[in-house]
Amino acid sequence: DNVSKFMDVIMINQYFGWYHDTGHLEVIDAQMRTRLDNWHSTFKKPIIISEYGAGSLPGTHKEPGSAWSEEYQAESLMSYWSAFDDYRKKFLVGELIWNFADIKTEQGTSRPDGNRKGLLTRQRQPKL
Repeated sequence: DNVSKFMDVIMINQYFGWYHDTGHLEVIDAQMRTRLDNWHSTFKKPIIISEYGAGSLPGTHKEPGSAWSEEYQAESLMSYWSAFDDYRKKFLVGELIWNFADIKTEQGTSRPDGNRKGLLTRQRQPKL
């Protein structure tokens, strides 16, 4: 926040419904709108969402979608798009899904065999 006033564009990483409120996709739209409004009212600058999304384990399917299922990942991404579409007409100038493909990371309990937020597997096969 301290250096944002010196930037030409504000970039925000956001993972509603994933790192907090996991399993609650219904809150993503309102939370994203509030976050965008707050940043823009504070700094009056264009905004890029530089990371957003949720993870999925390839081949994991649940209906309705739940955390780590491919359905949940797809539904999570779609939950952002309504807000993005509205704010593109105002001050949102870009958004980047994290990540193109799953990537290898250090072992940890929150990352089963790497970061699984990719739209594709590590072998570049599409998820849902």
